[in-house]
Amino acid sequence: MIIAEAITSLDVDVVLLVSESILDKKKLDKIKKYSSKYNIKNPIKVYKNS
Repeated sequence: MIIAEAITSLDVDVVLLVSESILDKKKLDKIKKYSSKYNIKNPIKVYKNS
């Protein structure tokens, strides 16, 4: 999947992942770790790979 819109924090206004990033296990783990400490903007919007 490809991230359609940047993933940002609502608390500290930090961009966690930019749009058009390919979502892989490493990036999913980063999202999980970060979201356990800060509120992230939901929903996370993605494009489905063909």
